[in-house]
Amino acid sequence: MSNPLRSALHFAMAATRRAPPAPANGRRLPPAIFAGAVRAADAVLLLVAGALAWLVAGTTGGDLLSAVCAAVAVAVCLDRGGAYRLSRLVSLPAQGRRLAVALAAGVAGLLLAGTVVDAGSPPALSRVAAWLLANVLLLGAARGATARVAGRLRSEGRLSRRVALLGATDMGRAFAADLAGHDDTDIELVGIYDDAPATGGSAGGETGGSAPAADGELPFLGDVAQLVADGQRGRLDAVVIALPAGEMGRVMALGDRLGHLVLDVFVATDLAARPFRFVATLGGVPVGVLARRPLSDWQVVQKAVFDRTLAAVLLLLFAPVLLLVALAIRLDSPGPLLFRQRRIGFGGRPFECLKFRTMHHHMADPLADRQATRGDPRVTRVGHWLRRLSLDEFPQLLNVLGGEMSLVGPRPHAPNSRAASRPFADVVAGYARRHRVKPGITGWAQVNGWRGETATEDEIEQRVRHDLYYIRNWSLAWDVRILLLTVWRMCADPKAF
Repeated sequence: MSNPLRSALHFAMAATRRAPPAPANGRRLPPAIFAGAVRAADAVLLLVAGALAWLVAGTTGGDLLSAVCAAVAVAVCLDRGGAYRLSRLVSLPAQGRRLAVALAAGVAGLLLAGTVVDAGSPPALSRVAAWLLANVLLLGAARGATARVAGRLRSEGRLSRRVALLGATDMGRAFAADLAGHDDTDIELVGIYDDAPATGGSAGGETGGSAPAADGELPFLGDVAQLVADGQRGRLDAVVIALPAGEMGRVMALGDRLGHLVLDVFVATDLAARPFRFVATLGGVPVGVLARRPLSDWQVVQKAVFDRTLAAVLLLLFAPVLLLVALAIRLDSPGPLLFRQRRIGFGGRPFECLKFRTMHHHMADPLADRQATRGDPRVTRVGHWLRRLSLDEFPQLLNVLGGEMSLVGPRPHAPNSRAASRPFADVVAGYARRHRVKPGITGWAQVNGWRGETATEDEIEQRVRHDLYYIRNWSLAWDVRILLLTVWRMCADPKAF
């Protein structure tokens, strides 16, 4: 493309560029979490309705068992019927139809279970009618409330899965049109990102063939650098790379560039021509999978609840010890109790990491230009023991409560951290992928001996390798195991100095 034409194209795209997608009106609520809450509420209401029915109509032990069986039948029928899809949760008629079918299954289950329990004698019709009426009233009211709440949250953009297209191509437009044909989805296409594309091609055309225009309904949001910035700010949930199969080299390069972001990366391309290791559907449209978020919405909730609950408990239990540590620091040397250092955290975003001060205040190194070494003269007498016992890390429990850190995860590093005089990111190609989960007070690398000073490139390579292995294989049980290993090794780690 000639320079004048490329300049004109840049100008045209800049003119059509709209603001990046703004955060939702209020905190985003993942659809899976909302649907899970509705499921839990249904289970409670089914049991409450059964208990109320038997209190009114009279009950026996067998009746209660029959009510539980009926509740299970209703719950299974609702789940199998797709009642918890977002598009149906916002529609009262859709919910009403599925609730009617589920309650019919519940009545059948009630009659069958009652007949078995009572040795061939079905339950009295009055009890069946009481059970059905109680469930209609409670679940019907809950369905009405659910539809109103889901509709409001969806209109505020808090329930949608925000997806962007990467590539202003004919293939991207075809993907958007195909997705629009599936109305049973929670996907919201927010716009298109692309570096200045070449002209003259189409989906499946020659390499570099891309159409520059942005659809009227899909605004042009910026280049790939803007996409990375918006992804780091948490404004996107997934990206679909819409390039033809002939540009697979560029597809893979873009996948590497986006690999550290906490979002799903899909490919809308000729799957037959370039088979992917994983294939999925997005809103009913088949896509290739380049990267998945390491933790699902439910796993994020589990980890957050575990982290904050245990962090609060530990702060309460160790409050007397922490007060004694604070007093010792104050008496040992002048300066603040806490050392605050800028570190790189979740999604590559910086945050202020807290530690008990272990160095003389006038020798502190907030940018981490110089790593602490054994016998470091900057370390105070009290600081030596705090570092030796890892007590200096305890203030990071406040970072955990604030949502900036986790109890277990890759240790956060300062921006200037180096190994053998080279920045960590230059030493390890996949270094930034460790930012796809929240940083931790301890981690799999630390309990395996990879902590402390990184004097050689191998040390940071081993640390990152352990971090990425942890991210790929995370489980709550593994977090518990790492915490127990951390306590076991706190007093016997030769790399703690």
